[in-house]
Amino acid sequence: MINQIGHMDQSGSVEKILYLEKRLQVAEAGVKDAMEVSKQALNTANTKSVAPGSKGGNRAWSMFGTGDGKQAITIRSTDGHDVTGLIGSLVSEAVLRASKDDIARPDYASYFAGARIIPQLTSQTFRIKANSYWGVWGLFGQQTVEGRPPVTAIHPDIHVGNCWPIKGHEGQLGVVLARSIVITEFTIDHAAKEVAFDVRSAPKKMEVWGLVEGTENLKKVADYHRRREQRYRDLVTAAGREGRTPPSPEDPYPASLPPDANYIRLGQFSYDVNAHSHIQTFQVPQDIQELGVDIGIVVLMIKSNWGEPNWTCLYRFRVSGHDLDRKPAPMEEIEE
Repeated sequence: MINQIGHMDQSGSVEKILYLEKRLQVAEAGVKDAMEVSKQALNTANTKSVAPGSKGGNRAWSMFGTGDGKQAITIRSTDGHDVTGLIGSLVSEAVLRASKDDIARPDYASYFAGARIIPQLTSQTFRIKANSYWGVWGLFGQQTVEGRPPVTAIHPDIHVGNCWPIKGHEGQLGVVLARSIVITEFTIDHAAKEVAFDVRSAPKKMEVWGLVEGTENLKKVADYHRRREQRYRDLVTAAGREGRTPPSPEDPYPASLPPDANYIRLGQFSYDVNAHSHIQTFQVPQDIQELGVDIGIVVLMIKSNWGEPNWTCLYRFRVSGHDLDRKPAPMEEIEE
């Protein structure tokens, strides 16, 4: 099939797409045919009650592979092409990816890996007052219903409703990572829009701050800030000289962070509820990664949501990266 496509006119992009769509439809039809053949074979074997050692029994079960490598089922498309290898590869790849987790990256903010919530840097969980007569008077249970705790946001379960709610559209989550790392990515999970009751409570604009510790790290970050400040002054000067509006200064240091601590903003990003995937990964800017500063405490700040006025629900927050000395990740080859 690849050879056939390779000989097609390179300018015919639309024709290529139509051709690939047609081949995919043929493959799908082949899978359906194979499933039907499998069902018929099983029914035949069961209804005839052929003894396992008989010739007929071997013939029926050989369609699924007998273990001697002599015979196995062959999946063909409706036009007769053998697509057994293609289907097998697709299934194997899907199973392998599922076994590696959704994004196949280590999560250092995972509770099961050792990460923990910092209550002093975390917003309060949203509480809903009971609306019923009995609930108001406290005859059956509490007068308010409290949402799931913040630790929910560092657990892997993102089934509908299994999220940490905060009041309104702003809040923050403080996390001690499983170990100090050079952070390269953040991932935000939300329930898929196809199954979620209302995606308006999903967080939208967010930023992450990391605590800088250690003399060497503090020096690197101080130099980084000096370079950025000088670059900003140069931009303001150039704008004034050319009669343009000067660029806006960076957002101030968050008041919700300890003023005597040294935090650096590691990233700003927006979660898109209309995107194809409900699990979205965001890169730390390259100039921050190149500092080589290892971070052990992070604060995720939610700045807005997608329209829900009462609360915002965070399903999962992940942090990925590597050790400062770049020890081999699990997926890398280790020399013997």
